[in-house]
This record gives sequence, structure tokens and C-alpha cells, in this order.
Amino acid sequence: MDANMTHLFNKTEITQPKSDTPVTGEELVEKTFNKAEKKLQDHSELSERMADMFTKEEFSDVMIKVGDKRYSAHKIILMNSSEYFCKMFGPDWKEQQQSAVTLNEDNVHCQRYFGEFVKYLYTGTVDISLDSALYYLMLADKYLVESLMKTCVKYMDEHFNANPDTERVYAWLCYLDCSSMSPANELVDTASNEEQVTISDCRFTVVKKLKDFVAWNFHSS
Repeated sequence: MDANMTHLFNKTEITQPKSDTPVTGEELVEKTFNKAEKKLQDHSELSERMADMFTKEEFSDVMIKVGDKRYSAHKIILMNSSEYFCKMFGPDWKEQQQSAVTLNEDNVHCQRYFGEFVKYLYTGTVDISLDSALYYLMLADKYLVESLMKTCVKYMDEHFNANPDTERVYAWLCYLDCSSMSPANELVDTASNEEQVTISDCRFTVVKKLKDFVAWNFHSS
């Protein structure tokens, strides 16, 4: 605003409808501009750009080998999304200088879903199903991706009785009850409780539900 306009606004006093305090024209303009500010967040477009980056080998600086599959990736993105990769490509591990690393995944199902798991590290999105939930949880647990761990545990909480399958639920129960899953510091909502709790608390809640489900089905059969 130039000097002439500033002088004009300062000379003009405007009274707000609900206040007796006089406001200069310049102050009113500032308040109007401040009210017009809006934070724009286009996560969908960002996710699409990251997904596009995942599918291209351009600028990738590491090749990940899992079973007979190869995945081109970017260390900085893996490090930002996974504590495991953050340490692997950090200064204390030899992989920091390597352009190719081999990850041992003995579970064939984890091998099958590993590509989508890496894509999740780029985009933060993944399609979880009754068949894949356990294996995404295993991958998230191994590579210390807390956000995906929370998503999988919450999914199990909400879907353990969908299309009931005692063997599948028992497999979920065995992993949740027996694995050494690292509790996360962040919070997660459970389907049965609107109160936010830690992932460790949520896990034990789900374990109890799964035990009750399995026990009821065994007694009924």
C-alpha cells in the first residue's frame, strides 16, 4: 500500500458493528486479508506424484532385491518412512555406500506384497484385505513402519469377524500375541473405543477379541 493510500486509510475511522473500538481503514484491510488466508493441502496430488516417482528408475540410488524381484528405490524416501532403512543407510552400516541391497524375506507372502509395501513408503496408501493384512503387518513390524503397523492392527480389530475364518483369525492371533512387536509412541483409535490409546494397548485389546472369537468357534464346532 503506497503512502497516499496509507494516509487516506489512517484518516478514516470505521466502527465495527459489535464493538465500540474504532478501527482504522488500514487495520480493517489487514484483518480482511488475514481472514482470506487458507491452508491448501492437496495430498492426493502429492501421493500421485510420489507413486509416479516410485514407478520410475530415474534418480533412484538403490536396488532392493527380495526373492527374485528387484525394486528401484530412493534411499532418502526409504529412510524418511522407515526406522529400519534409516539405520541401514545411515553412517554406521555398510549399506550406506551400496547401490544394491538384498533383503531376506523367507515368507513367500511377504515377498509377494513387498512391492506394494515399498510403494506405501512413497505414498502412504495401501489396499489391505483379509488375505494381506497379516503380511503387511509383518513387513511393517520388521522394517519399523509404525503408521502401517497401526493401520494393520486397526484393520484386524474392525474385520476379524468379517467373512469369519477361524484359521485366518488364529494366524492373526498367533502373530499379535507371540511376536515382539515394538510398541509405538504415537496414538491409534480402536474400532470399539473412541479414546486414543497406544498401539501396544490396541494390540492387547485386539488379542483379547481374537482369543474370544477363536475360543467361541472351537467350542461351537
